[in-house]
Amino acid sequence: MLIALYMVLLVGGMWILGASFNFPDFGGVLFAAGVLIICAAVALPVTLSRHENRDSNPGNW
Repeated sequence: MLIALYMVLLVGGMWILGASFNFPDFGGVLFAAGVLIICAAVALPVTLSRHENRDSNPGNW
């Protein structure tokens, strides 16, 4: 179920990144927001999977 959230974040971030070139007034803000959303779409699965697997391997940090 979370894969749908990650895909929405990734595709939405790409869309905002592309749409930022059509708005000259605040394009920089949209570009930065798109980059941050894409970073969140990549970082969330990595971080959450590490926390989920932490309990299965107690000796591994």
